[in-house]
Amino acid sequence: MRKFYKIGIFLLILFSASQCIFAKTVIKYVGISNAVLREKASTTSKKNCVLDYGTSVEVLQEKGKWSLVQAAEDPSKKGWITTTQLTKKKISKNSNVSANTKEIALAGKGFASNLEENMAEDLDFDYSFVNVVEKNAASETEVLAFMEEGKLTVGE
Repeated sequence: MRKFYKIGIFLLILFSASQCIFAKTVIKYVGISNAVLREKASTTSKKNCVLDYGTSVEVLQEKGKWSLVQAAEDPSKKGWITTTQLTKKKISKNSNVSANTKEIALAGKGFASNLEENMAEDLDFDYSFVNVVEKNAASETEVLAFMEEGKLTVGE
């Protein structure tokens, strides 16, 4: 019986060691500008740091809709980010193609600026209010006050 116990312990140690040795590092890229890394997996948690669009990160852990990441080039930049803000596709920062923030936002909606202009002309759409709203941004303090006043809770 002791022999089976020793063999079992040996196999458990061997399996654990192999998991550590052969664990694959998962690399993803920040898919938004000014991505906030937080202390905990919560939108109300304290900010650790901010990462730029295209920054490569190592995914250390996943928890629900959140990922614990560490910047590949600066391991001191570590924290939780919503997984939807990451992409598996490598983002080239030094390509010959350039796009400003507005063009990237339009592309995310499936638009190009000329398409939006054509739709506005052809279908008599007025995007002026949308453009005004897009320029507004609430600070973190304002968002938290809004959530508290409305008795809103944070999901995962």
